[in-house]
Amino acid sequence: MGLPPKAMVGGVKLVLTVILNGQPFERIEVEKFRRLRIGRAEECELRLDNPAVSAYHCEILSRDDLLRLYDLDSANKTLLNGVAIDDHSLNHGDVVSIGKFTIDVEIEGAGRSSQRADRADRAPTGDMTIDGDVEGLAEAQEEAEHRVRGYLTFPRTDGAPLVLEEHYVRFGRDPEAEIRLGFWSPRLAAVLVREEFGFRLIDLSPRGNAVYVNGTRVEDIRLSHNDRVRVRSLEAVFNQGAPSDL
Repeated sequence: MGLPPKAMVGGVKLVLTVILNGQPFERIEVEKFRRLRIGRAEECELRLDNPAVSAYHCEILSRDDLLRLYDLDSANKTLLNGVAIDDHSLNHGDVVSIGKFTIDVEIEGAGRSSQRADRADRAPTGDMTIDGDVEGLAEAQEEAEHRVRGYLTFPRTDGAPLVLEEHYVRFGRDPEAEIRLGFWSPRLAAVLVREEFGFRLIDLSPRGNAVYVNGTRVEDIRLSHNDRVRVRSLEAVFNQGAPSDL
């Protein structure tokens, strides 16, 4: 994923890491750009297919190696370090929140790498809480997730069970999706997330109508053993444990 050649001006490198449910979901690196748009539309340089995201939700403009974030009159607002903004300067270490997604901001070049300030100092307005032992919490969560086991079976095919070992299993027509769907499916229709206490299925489709569990349309659900899952035309059964447990 990248920017078209006409956008190649400026002197900083911007790295955006999209976070979903506490884990990295997608990453984009761009250099020498004037404008980077974030939203559901095909033309956006960073696309987030979710009903809570507007077609053109926000954009980042680069002028003289200074970056500024603009909300594009989005339906659900753009949050910068937890505060809704219309426009604000963007700095290394900032966190942008859009719907279910958060975006970690890294800026390299033009002396930006040394400008990581505390979030309390970077917040446009309002109070910020003190960060805890992030590294320790992440390690504890990873250990707990290793104890969570599950897999998908596909009753309409003879395919082998899919063991759910990664943090994410993405469904869609995107070439990088772990489960590829048909041409008419959204780029990302859904994601299956392995959490500390189980598995969670989230609809990421633009219209929020791609996921059914046990015949009922859902947007965000924690799965139980033997749940019947349908993402667009793909049908599967969620199972707790490992295939060898059968």
